[in-house]
Amino acid sequence: MFQTPARRWSADHASCMNVKPEEVAQRAASPFAAVPRSDILSLLELLSSREHEIAVLVARGLSNKEVALNLRISPWTVSAHLRRIFTKLDIRRRIELCILLAQFR
Repeated sequence: MFQTPARRWSADHASCMNVKPEEVAQRAASPFAAVPRSDILSLLELLSSREHEIAVLVARGLSNKEVALNLRISPWTVSAHLRRIFTKLDIRRRIELCILLAQFR
């Protein structure tokens, strides 16, 4: 079974929280559970092409350093882009970005 970054994260961290991985994924998905696909597309259109590129790599589970190496930019630049992405999409955590992009697919 293919694991999205969100599901992989929940499986890795559920044992630390004494809850089932499915519950963690469900709780994490709740901010976007009822968001229509067209609204998600509208949100993603707020991103520049570079921000979208970084968001996709982060959603695949890459760290800032790995994204930076792939794009040949500084990890600090990746961090700055992520802050702008989080602000534009009104999210606070990487897992929310993963869930949002996973729902768009």
